[in-house]
Amino acid sequence: MNERFKIAIKSLLQPDLLALYLVFIVLLNVFPYFPKQQSANELSRLYLAMSMVDHLDVSISKAVDQYGFIGDLSYTNGQYYSDKPPGTAFVVAPVLHLKRLVDSDADLKGDLRLARLLTAVIPTLFLLVLIRREMIKFGVSTTSRTIVIATFGLGSHIFTYGVLFYGHQLIAVLLYLVWFTITDKDLSPRRAFVAGFLGGLCFSVEFQTAIYLLPLVVVAIKRANPKARTILAAFLGALPLLLAIGVYHDIAFGSPFKTGYNYVDNPYFAEIHSMGFMGVSYPKYYNFMGSLFWPSKGIFFWSPFLIFGVLGLRYYGLTKQERRLRIAMVALPILFVSSMVYYYGGATVSQRHLTPIIPFLMTPAGMFLDRSSKGRLFAPALAAISVGYTGLATMTFPHLPDTIVNPYHEVVVPLAKQGYLVETNLEAVFSSSAFLIAVAVIFLLLLVHTINSWTVRPRRAALAAVILVVLPLLFFDVTSRVFRRPAEDQAKSMEYFEDQFWNAKSPPE
Repeated sequence: MNERFKIAIKSLLQPDLLALYLVFIVLLNVFPYFPKQQSANELSRLYLAMSMVDHLDVSISKAVDQYGFIGDLSYTNGQYYSDKPPGTAFVVAPVLHLKRLVDSDADLKGDLRLARLLTAVIPTLFLLVLIRREMIKFGVSTTSRTIVIATFGLGSHIFTYGVLFYGHQLIAVLLYLVWFTITDKDLSPRRAFVAGFLGGLCFSVEFQTAIYLLPLVVVAIKRANPKARTILAAFLGALPLLLAIGVYHDIAFGSPFKTGYNYVDNPYFAEIHSMGFMGVSYPKYYNFMGSLFWPSKGIFFWSPFLIFGVLGLRYYGLTKQERRLRIAMVALPILFVSSMVYYYGGATVSQRHLTPIIPFLMTPAGMFLDRSSKGRLFAPALAAISVGYTGLATMTFPHLPDTIVNPYHEVVVPLAKQGYLVETNLEAVFSSSAFLIAVAVIFLLLLVHTINSWTVRPRRAALAAVILVVLPLLFFDVTSRVFRRPAEDQAKSMEYFEDQFWNAKSPPE
């Protein structure tokens, strides 16, 4: 019995599980909250959930009057509505109702905390558990699993949108769950029903996922057995959500086929959504480069470790069909955001619209690192850069305006130098600075463990260690010199960001 206990403890202390625990602790405790900033994307969704529970109404006019005007609104027939799809409110409202039974008073901050927990934190943790399972299935080594989980969890969209009440992280999880449901085993009617429900929920959260779901639908039809019953089951699974969307739109906008985007209140964004098909036209080189590489929103600027996921797509899957499906799940969101009239995505860290590709890059990244000795040399350094950029931005101010071309060096670094960090749930025990330092030290230890586990020859380990030190410093220096505004403009911007912290809580001493 004692021996079994030791084996159980040892299995729970595997390095990749320790990385998972670290990400779990961080996601559970980091809470960016800037009431004066009025996070429009989040509050538009939250106002709807609160209005449904507190006023039995889909109009959010009362919430706007009570908690403040926001930028993401629709307006028709003298009433304000959320301009977002209603899916996030569908998820949050039932639990919010239970919260009201315990405490009848509405609390914007507390309700936002609950909404983030339900739609971002918990789904993300479940996602990482499933992706670890997938990596094990494809034979990814423990060491590669460790660095992939830790880096994606703390240095990619998984961290940023895993602690915010946006729809992007939830659809990333739901898309992965649909993929998992239709490919993990034979697609029976029961599994098809679940996949249909998850797909319907995904569509209700963000309408563009209809495009991302298409290849999954094609694969599901091919795998359906028996075909007619299985397809019917999938349709019945999706039907409740599709009906709910139609009813919501009919009540709010007078037709099941009218959405909040047809009545956007902001004149600028109303004009944007009138272009093309609801703000989507055709792929543009500028949008493509900006979303992938530029300092403002480029995902490979903010998280260069993601490149291993792209390089690993060639190794993914046991069949060509599996590989092609995975490539499609990565390519379609990139194609979509490259086709948006307004691709910037507002006040965000990195390109939020590419969040759905992140889960589909994790296992390929691990597979690539297992096969590439050069990749293993550079992986710890790129992991450090990714966490140092995306992770630090999330810990300082994850609502970076798209009007600043190099927000990392003009906003994130100055704020961090002054000790301005977001709130954590452990502040009664640790300050935000102490929490950040502890996480950074643990992550660095994981990188050192990775180097030691990957390399047998001392010279190679020493080279990887040198690259771990030199490359992040070089990357920081080079990126600090590009797309910078005049010093006086930067100083004016900093007054705004510092004011957000003064308003949110006492500034650092």
